[in-house]
Amino acid sequence: THLTDLSRTISGANVLINAGVDKEKVVIGAAFYGRIFNDVNSNNNGLNQSYASKSSITYTKIKNQYLSRLGTDVNVYYDQYSKAYYLYDSKNRCMISYDSVESIKDISKLSFLYSSIISEISGIKRISEFATVCCLFLK
Repeated sequence: THLTDLSRTISGANVLINAGVDKEKVVIGAAFYGRIFNDVNSNNNGLNQSYASKSSITYTKIKNQYLSRLGTDVNVYYDQYSKAYYLYDSKNRCMISYDSVESIKDISKLSFLYSSIISEISGIKRISEFATVCCLFLK
């Protein structure tokens, strides 16, 4: 259910490299939006639960409507299996999987990669947010 499953991404990149694809041609992208799952049970902090509907949500909305309420009825979690961050909003019973600043840092640290790209930035409304994340990709 994650938007980004870094574990599978790493496995896929390794398959390509081990098959002989030049690592300079293997590129991993980061998306600045999330996937929101609605009417999600709170078991396991919303992870791997059934949901009534899903849609995309911009990073700016995630930041302003959810991350701004951290510690109240919104909490961020890390799925060790998928190596992905997500949040659960207990008030609105929704789970959001998204590329966080932390996940971008994780992607940028993959030593076997030659390059990374930003694949979707329409969800970022302020240039300072974009610049901050771009700096994470510089090696």
